[in-house]
Amino acid sequence: MIACGRDAAAAQPALLIGIGPDTAFDVARQIRSDLITWQGNYPSFTALDQAPAFSGPVILLADVDGGFDALDHVLEEHQRGAPRPPMIIQISKPAVRAAVTAMQRGAIDVLVKPYTIPRLASALRDAVQLRRVLRFS
Repeated sequence: MIACGRDAAAAQPALLIGIGPDTAFDVARQIRSDLITWQGNYPSFTALDQAPAFSGPVILLADVDGGFDALDHVLEEHQRGAPRPPMIIQISKPAVRAAVTAMQRGAIDVLVKPYTIPRLASALRDAVQLRRVLRFS
């Protein structure tokens, strides 16, 4: 569970949305917090783009398997079109170069699968804090 203080409890929770197959988000579904609400997942950015607008701030959790080419595709999709919400990447056994590239191209964090609930909670706290900083900049 993500710990939060009074200020965080008063804020509207961010919606955590997965991009990828349903089976890839078992850990994300276990997050319980005043800061984050699991909203579900979409198989692709195209499916996400076709969904109705969301009623709160959004953080994306993109599942990437298939090496550097798959990661590059996800990063391109995230950067294409309208401004997108902050994104965390979850990936199996990434090369250091892939993780660095993801961060340089806008990912907030890269989680190496399998990861733990506390590791995801830490990445989500950072994402929520980043949203606050950007909103007040």
